[in-house]
Amino acid sequence: MTGRMMKRASKQSSLDTPPSQTVMGHRIEGPRITAAGAWLLAWSIGVPVLVLGLALDLTLEWIFGWCVGLWCLV
Repeated sequence: MTGRMMKRASKQSSLDTPPSQTVMGHRIEGPRITAAGAWLLAWSIGVPVLVLGLALDLTLEWIFGWCVGLWCLV
């Protein structure tokens, strides 16, 4: 991409947060992730990945007899 195209693409990014606003004299920040949002994101991604990884480890242990994960400790 040329420099001009990159500048245009960066201006049109949908991930840019809108600037802060002033409402009745109070400055309101743009949207940001909250602690509850971060926890839900970690829970919804982390738990399925952990479960799939443990299932794969257990399957390899049963089929090949290889100890490749947390099952080595059990």
